Amino acid sequence: MPDFVGGNVKGALMQLGPEADVRVTDSSGQDRSIDDEGDWKICTQQPSPGFLLNGHVIRFGAVLVGESC
Repeated sequence: MPDFVGGNVKGALMQLGPEADVRVTDSSGQDRSIDDEGDWKICTQQPSPGFLLNGHVIRFGAVLVGESC
């Protein structure tokens, strides 16, 4: 698993490919919908960088670009 923290959600999804099971949530606590992945940056990820995926669910916590994590 690459280190996606600080990167763009859309870029991460493109790199992981359509077969990856990715779930993205709003890390701000405002429970906003992630409509345009290009507007969101990744603050947290599970599994951690270096972890072998082998079908595991990938979870990203994200905020809008320009916001602090």
